[in-house]
Amino acid sequence: MLKEGLRTMVFPEGSVTFNLKLNGRRRYSHTLYLLDGGSAMIESPRGSSLEQLRKVANRWRESINRHAREAAEAAKAAGHAPGPEASDVPARLRILGELIPLKTGVAGASFRTAALKDGAVVTSAEAPDEIKAALKTYYRARLEEEVVKRLAHFRPLVWRPWTAISYGSAKHCWGRCNARGHIRFSLTLLMLRPKEIDYIVAHELAHLRHLNHEPVFWAEVGRLMPDWFEQKTSIERTKLGAPWFMS
Repeated sequence: MLKEGLRTMVFPEGSVTFNLKLNGRRRYSHTLYLLDGGSAMIESPRGSSLEQLRKVANRWRESINRHAREAAEAAKAAGHAPGPEASDVPARLRILGELIPLKTGVAGASFRTAALKDGAVVTSAEAPDEIKAALKTYYRARLEEEVVKRLAHFRPLVWRPWTAISYGSAKHCWGRCNARGHIRFSLTLLMLRPKEIDYIVAHELAHLRHLNHEPVFWAEVGRLMPDWFEQKTSIERTKLGAPWFMS
């Protein structure tokens, strides 16, 4: 029986290291998450065999190792030489589909949040917990800016108005809409490309009319955003994990 945790598997073509997480949901497939800092996680159905895990790990081996190499190169270029306490602080953050350098302990920068300056996200925070708090505040503010722009675009098209918009830290759900018309977006949304965010917003707005995923719902998504399927496919192919500050 497979157990969760850090694993290294060796193949004729090379080795790969990743964290394994087991999921108990039925009909769940193996999923790869490339995480901030260069690490990776494979989420597998509970009950999967070692042979099945080895097959998907080998399939994703090059992607996982390339992700780790790029993170290490970015850390070296940024001059990071973290000690044990800060070893998990990533050198780059994924924001709007791009990898942006993260600079911490910057004199004159904000301690309670972060800001985009000269192509990097900067904060004066230094301890990992303080950096996480600053990034969470920054992500929320940035995401709200992005969502507000899209709500203004879709407002004339929606079937009925939403009652509230809020933001949370869900790791496995981009957004959620309830029967009262309250839509809640996850901060993970800021990692996506702009067009992919368009799709997630359109998806949740379509739930104002249909609280299901039946054909009539997808027709409503298509009415709001004709190229929705292309963006949905792009999101599913990328398989992003949660931002580092949510770990």
